[in-house]
Amino acid sequence: MQLFDAVILDGLRRTQDGYLVADARVARTGIQLYTGPEVDPENKHGFRDKAVVRVYRPEEEVFEGRDALLRLPPGDR
Repeated sequence: MQLFDAVILDGLRRTQDGYLVADARVARTGIQLYTGPEVDPENKHGFRDKAVVRVYRPEEEVFEGRDALLRLPPGDR
C-alpha cells in the first residue's frame, strides 16, 4: 500500500545553482484519514468503496529510511 498526502509549501525559493528549496513538513504519525480509493484502488482488501479509512502510521514506519534519504543529492530525493 502506498499512501500520498498533499502538502503546502512555505518559503519557496530557488538557489543560485537552480535547486528548488522549500520549508515543508511532509511526515505525520498516528491515525491518518484517507478515502477508500486512496488506500485500496483495486479493492484487493475491500476498502475502495469506503468514504473514510483510518490508517495507523507509527513513528518507526513513517521515519524508516529517513537517514538514507538525507544523504541523497537534492535532485535524487
